[in-house]
Amino acid sequence: MKKEISSLEIRYLIKEFQCLIDSKVDSITNPEKEELVMRFFVQGKGKRILRILPNLIYLTNEKKSAIKPSGFCMTLRKYLINSRLKQITQVNSERIIKFLFETKEEKYYLIVELFNKGNIILCDNDNKILCLLKRHKWRDRELKTNVKYNLPPKKVNFFELDKSTIKEILNIKKQLVKKLASEIGLGGVYAEEVCLLSGVDKNKMIPDDKETNLIIKSIKKLIEKKIESCIIYKNKQPLDIIPFPMELYHNLDCKKFENYNSALDFVMSKSLNSIIKDEKTKIYEKKIGKIEKIILKQKEKTNDVEKNIKENEKKAEKIYNNHKLINEILETINNATKKHSWKEIKEKLKDHKIIKEVNSKDKKIILELK
Repeated sequence: MKKEISSLEIRYLIKEFQCLIDSKVDSITNPEKEELVMRFFVQGKGKRILRILPNLIYLTNEKKSAIKPSGFCMTLRKYLINSRLKQITQVNSERIIKFLFETKEEKYYLIVELFNKGNIILCDNDNKILCLLKRHKWRDRELKTNVKYNLPPKKVNFFELDKSTIKEILNIKKQLVKKLASEIGLGGVYAEEVCLLSGVDKNKMIPDDKETNLIIKSIKKLIEKKIESCIIYKNKQPLDIIPFPMELYHNLDCKKFENYNSALDFVMSKSLNSIIKDEKTKIYEKKIGKIEKIILKQKEKTNDVEKNIKENEKKAEKIYNNHKLINEILETINNATKKHSWKEIKEKLKDHKIIKEVNSKDKKIILELK
């Protein structure tokens, strides 16, 4: 299952998100703790649903029942319900999407960060953070309310294809595929694809000028590809969801879709619902396990109590059947204590058939009754 979305894939999603421009925010819910669902009313097209997860975002046709809204969700409703979506942009080649919303009086930016553990931040027109899904603090950046939103440290924008910058990065002594994936920001899959398209060995440390030009041309080719989205299958299971066919997967099965959102929705809604169901099942199983342990302990205690009751009933029965004998023994010992010490009484009774023990300290006797 796809766990995150790359910068290049976001570029293609942004194109498809343009169908939401000028739509009105109809509702905002959070079906799960870190999931946000925004429903838009598009004039002449009806309602569209945008699903935002920590590392994924896509349009979906699936309607989900909402849990009690979080404080974050309630704040988003306060500012964005009935506002109009005026602009959707990607920040350079970062995994960051900016949504511009307008009301009659104000403008707001909803910033969706789709890297690391993901985040959703609402800012006012001056870029001051009004609310956010998660607070974070790094050495050079902090995300919290009432401070200005700052972008992460700037990386190369491979959409602009600054040849000198890319060449500088490619001269770093590191495997080519790793430089393309992390330093340039293509991600692992598309870094592999660039190596295949350019014909340059992915393990090469520093490409020559000719190879560098081929690599730049291959990156440009990926950026300008026409959307022909498909789901890649391996052993009949979805392996990846891509916006266009790739050399990397040419030997694997492919199911084509009209657009990238449809492909994402087809796989992700089923997969995520299955995961959520499994997680809820695990929670219920854990609770059931705890209850079963409590019941087991209660049964053990009940068995112990029942055992004690039976033993005490037997003792009571023996006492009842021998009460005359017991009274005679007690009377005899009480009379003996008037003339003899407990030590003397203990010595005289040591071979008694019924009296098995005399405790002179506590002045107690133990009888063995039949």
